Amino acid sequence: MFSSVVGQVGIDIDDPNRCVDAQTVAKVKATPKMKDPSLTVAQVLSREQRTRDREQIAAGNLMRLVEAGIPIATGTDAGNPLTLHGVSMYAEMEAMQKAGMTPMQVIVSSTAVAARAARFDDVTGTIEKGKDADLLLLDADPTRDVRNFRRVRFVMRAGVLRSVQELSAMSR
Repeated sequence: MFSSVVGQVGIDIDDPNRCVDAQTVAKVKATPKMKDPSLTVAQVLSREQRTRDREQIAAGNLMRLVEAGIPIATGTDAGNPLTLHGVSMYAEMEAMQKAGMTPMQVIVSSTAVAARAARFDDVTGTIEKGKDADLLLLDADPTRDVRNFRRVRFVMRAGVLRSVQELSAMSR
């Protein structure tokens, strides 16, 4: 985000299924037009390096926790600038896999463990009788690579099945 403001360069939204709402898309597109004369190129480069350093430390810490058997619940900082609700999960899950978690560990962290952490595990998080039927149908196998979550075909929420095209149309 900072580099887009300094360089006044457009920002690409990581939304492979085109489900980010139109108002959010418009705000993101307006970001490079913001002016901040106090922000320099050197500051941006420094922030980007600190971010890379922190991500490397976080990946190592994540794997130490996984190896110790500590439950990991997937979550994002959605709501922060340019960390968009919904689509930010792709980057989160991919970062977990890149750090060394297996795709199946990431899936369990994003479903059962996350539901348990949020205290919703009595209604969601696993496929069981009596729980909400919240499911994704994908074009590729996420147990091989969590990047395949970007290939959503259908979403079932509380037993209602919708195509990704239908959901995309609803967001515009």
